[in-house]
Formats: sequence, structure tokens, C-alpha cells
Amino acid sequence: MECAFDETKLADAVKDPRSTFGSPSRVVGNEQLSDHDKTAILESWMAQEKLLAEHAAENGRTDHESLKDSVATALDDLKNNS
Repeated sequence: MECAFDETKLADAVKDPRSTFGSPSRVVGNEQLSDHDKTAILESWMAQEKLLAEHAAENGRTDHESLKDSVATALDDLKNNS
């Protein structure tokens, strides 16, 4: 799944990180991304997870598998290793 990240691929990753990476740890472990890019992707992912959770709660759905905790852990790991 890892490949070179040009501006277009990076923009796609920020827009849809779950589809691009599958898990937050894959963002942190990607050696082709700068820490700045990793942070941008993970922060976007967190915002998306929060929105999805809000929409699910508003609609009484409990079937959304949130990755908020995993994204938060990945952001912490990135900050602690920088």
C-alpha cells in the first residue's frame, strides 16, 4: 500500500485517510511522509472520525467502528517521537 506521495496522492490521503492507509499506525510508519504530512493526515482523520461519530449518534446508530482512539494514539506517538 505504500507508494511515493506526490501532491495529488497526499491530497487524496488527507481527504480519505482510512481508505488510503487502513489504520493510523500505517500513517506513522510510512517513511515516505514527513512528520508534517503525517500530522496533517492524522488530524484530518480525527476530524472525520468525530463527524462520523456525531452523525451516527444523531441517527441512533451504534454500528460505526470509530478509530478515534487509534488516531489519537498515533498522533501522540508521532509527537513523542519527533
